[in-house]
Amino acid sequence: MNIEYELLRRRLIVFSIVVIFGLIVLLTSIFILNSKRDYNANIEGEIQSIHARTAKLINDAALVEAYQHDYERISGRGFFSEESRLSWIEQLERTASRLQLNRLQYHIDPQEQVHDSNFSIPANVSLFKSTLSLETGLVHEGDLVDIVNDLADLSAGLLVLDRCKITKINEKLSSGSDYNFTASCGLSWYKASYLEGTAEQMSDGP
Repeated sequence: MNIEYELLRRRLIVFSIVVIFGLIVLLTSIFILNSKRDYNANIEGEIQSIHARTAKLINDAALVEAYQHDYERISGRGFFSEESRLSWIEQLERTASRLQLNRLQYHIDPQEQVHDSNFSIPANVSLFKSTLSLETGLVHEGDLVDIVNDLADLSAGLLVLDRCKITKINEKLSSGSDYNFTASCGLSWYKASYLEGTAEQMSDGP
């Protein structure tokens, strides 16, 4: 049997070259496929990130729209302004003069920061309170309403009536008195300051 070794050797070489080339093509295809998969994964990640940022912007815009009116209203009431106790004193004096309440006495405590678990205060907001105590004689019970309304009309923060006691003067003991009632009340002014932040921070709550 005659075996052409040279021909066989050549065919083996050609076969080997084809196999090696095939392996190179296969490995190259696998590498390209993996690269495409990684690229697609990165693109999908970027798309999801864009969707998340877009959703956050839409949410922020909705929060701004929802709370803009309230913010402008309380800002107009002086809620974010500095404490102005001089305007409170001047208003009390004007009201006392108008109603002829010459027995009006008052005291304003120093402003203090509010740390109360009953209030849900965002991390970037500081809430402050100033307390007013007053005692006065009243000709009519409505005089007290005028005092509170005049103070509330000031753009000086959020005014809260904490307590109030009105006592009718005993007619037998009030000879010579110009007043029919006495009143003892406590009021608080609330003000706030805040650090500029995102709408998400401002909406933090329970």
